[in-house]
This record gives sequence, C-alpha cells and structure tokens, in this order.
Amino acid sequence: MPDKPPRNVALGIPFCPATRRVLMVTSRKHADLWIFPKGGVEKGESSGEAAAREALEEAGIPRLEDSAISKVLTEINLPVSPNRNRAEVWHVHALTLGAESDLSPDWLEKDERKREWFSFDHAQRKIDEWGGSGGVPDPSVGGEEYVRGGKKKKAVKGDAFGTALNAFLDVYG
Repeated sequence: MPDKPPRNVALGIPFCPATRRVLMVTSRKHADLWIFPKGGVEKGESSGEAAAREALEEAGIPRLEDSAISKVLTEINLPVSPNRNRAEVWHVHALTLGAESDLSPDWLEKDERKREWFSFDHAQRKIDEWGGSGGVPDPSVGGEEYVRGGKKKKAVKGDAFGTALNAFLDVYG
C-alpha cells in the first residue's frame, strides 16, 4: 500500500506591530503549555486562509484581509511517528492585526483555551517549556516517549513551534 501524502497544517502567528507582541493560546492536550493557532488545511483553502481560520476559531482574531496574511514564512516537515501514521507539513504564516483589542470577546474555543499576548522573548520562553532540543528530531526512531503526551513527542512539537517563531522573527523581529 502506498504511503499517504503528508497532512498539510497551517500555523498562524497573530502579531500586533504596534506593541510588537504575538498572540498564543493554550494547548487543549496540555493546558499548561502555550502554542500558536494551527490546524489542517481544508480542501480548496490556501494555507494562509487556513491559518487565519484557525486563529479565528482558537484565539478569536478578527477576519483578516488577504494583505494581513503573510506568504509562507517556512515549511516544517514532521515525519511519521509511531502514533501518527502520516507525516505533516506545517505552513507558517504571520497574521497582522491592527490592535491587540481587535480580538473577539466570544470565540469558538473560548471554553477550551486561554489566550494571551506575549513579547517575542516571552513567547520563546513559553515554547521552551515544551522541552524541545533545538531541532526537529526524527520520531521514526520510535520509543514509548513518542506516544501522545510523551516527553519526546512534546519535544518534537516544541522544536517545531520554535522553528516557526524563528522564521517569524527573521522577518518581523
């Protein structure tokens, strides 16, 4: 049987140029850890459109004009792992907001997540709490820690979020 094509995932980094801060949300699986909004790209949708939609659902950002959604800043390849039978490609976009106060007080996932604006340095510290190792390791080597919630699986995600933030900072930092 042929391998499944990678799952395309859009990640949006909501950014307020006036305050030079980024918006993060808590993970649903790890409520004490912070992430950038992300989710699958739906059929007929660009990765930028998906990033904006996910940020609307997960963080309550307003609907954005196309000009407020950056081109792809980087693509992050996450290989197949023991508990994920399909590789993923994360497409990272910056989402520019006019003001931090533009957020909706009532959004789809408000009962499942917290949201907060962070300075670039503070956002990096929040990502570091995932326990990453400074690069996207190869989870295909296996091991029990790659199962959902395992230390290595969290480190892979932490490294991917760090790579996303670094690509953002290369342009906006």
